[in-house]
Amino acid sequence: MSIIPTTNANGQPPVSEAEQFGQMIEEVIEEVRRVYPNVHTTLSLKELLDPAEKKRAKGVPRPQNCFMLFRKDIRAKFSREGHGLSVAESSRVAADSWRDLPQEKKNFWHALYEVVKMQHAVKYPNYKYQPIRNKHPKKGRAGKAERSGTIVFSANEKSLNGYEREV
Repeated sequence: MSIIPTTNANGQPPVSEAEQFGQMIEEVIEEVRRVYPNVHTTLSLKELLDPAEKKRAKGVPRPQNCFMLFRKDIRAKFSREGHGLSVAESSRVAADSWRDLPQEKKNFWHALYEVVKMQHAVKYPNYKYQPIRNKHPKKGRAGKAERSGTIVFSANEKSLNGYEREV
């Protein structure tokens, strides 16, 4: 005898959690469209919300933030117009556009970020951002004080008055 119900209250087969979540995301996307009817994107909202296919790092990827979503759409716009931009160029263009963007349109991108965050939380329920700090900085990269030409003082018992000048 089966304990799992074969139909729900409407007489239809039960819906899986994944299907329920998919329906919930669709409802949230529709709500975003209703709240921000004047904001148009190059990519469909489904394409925007999907994570990138290429993975550079191993492990769980971080969710895309609102600016990353915005940049993704800018890059798609230029690509469809036939202007191939590098990642650096598209980031510069997107940053300039983002600064000039009205707050209502920024709020649209923040709302999309919330959807991405929800998707990420369901896909990776135990995810916690834990950056790995590099113990040894890369060689050839001067510190801020060294680049700016400022004088750095460090404690040293052998030097006069306990300080030694480094340049």
